[in-house]
Amino acid sequence: NLKFANQTDATGKTPTGFATFDTPDSGWQALYNQIEADKGRNDTLKQFIYGKGDGDYGYTATDREVYLKNLSKELNLSPNAKIDTVSTEKLANAIAKQEGWKGDFPKAKEPKPKVDEYTLYKIDDGKPVVPSTSKPFIKAQSNLASVVSDKFSKLSASEKNKYKGSKKEATQQFVKDKFEKWLRKSGRYGKPYAEGDYKYFFKTKDYSKRVWYPGAFKRASLLAEPSDLSPLEYAKERIDLIYSPDVVATDAGYAKFAKDFDAFRKFLQES
Repeated sequence: NLKFANQTDATGKTPTGFATFDTPDSGWQALYNQIEADKGRNDTLKQFIYGKGDGDYGYTATDREVYLKNLSKELNLSPNAKIDTVSTEKLANAIAKQEGWKGDFPKAKEPKPKVDEYTLYKIDDGKPVVPSTSKPFIKAQSNLASVVSDKFSKLSASEKNKYKGSKKEATQQFVKDKFEKWLRKSGRYGKPYAEGDYKYFFKTKDYSKRVWYPGAFKRASLLAEPSDLSPLEYAKERIDLIYSPDVVATDAGYAKFAKDFDAFRKFLQES
């Protein structure tokens, strides 16, 4: 049925007029196109095999009869049934089998998942990526704040009334409430976070004072806040307190925090 004149992807033809293709995928696509066209003509299986006034293309009447019988059996379809009752993929596979082709109609490639530009936890060469600057975290923090603002704005009036004070204060209470629910649901309550630790997921008022330290303390500023201690001392103390009081903080601390950050953000988005 793949007549050369109707197959624009064909690269040649046989002496009897059948189209030839450079790749199996091109041949499959041509077969798919032909089936779809014949479905549009409301063909029965017999009409699809025999054609309407086509030349023999090297086939005898017996050849066509045997082909029709085999295809009808393979599809469990009467010769007089319309081919539009069968999926194009199933019909194409049955035809290919009759032609001696062992492969199946190629499946559509799964689309690559969209990369979330605000995800903190990233893997490269099997290892967590610790950024050399604060930019990825600042970007993620800003997005998290936007998620919170959007979620809070969509609350009903009665839901908003549960949170008292100014809009800023009410929003903070809302975040704290959500954070506590996430902690309890994820089993992170008290290990390592307390309810008030939600603030480490957002920018602080004096964010400009933070420093992004190199080496083992690249991730320290994630948890740093203005205090009587130097920024580095406070950051180290805080990350040790949260992740491992008895072990000096390492880059693994960043990976743990990044995972938690992403998990809390997802929880907010879906709640």
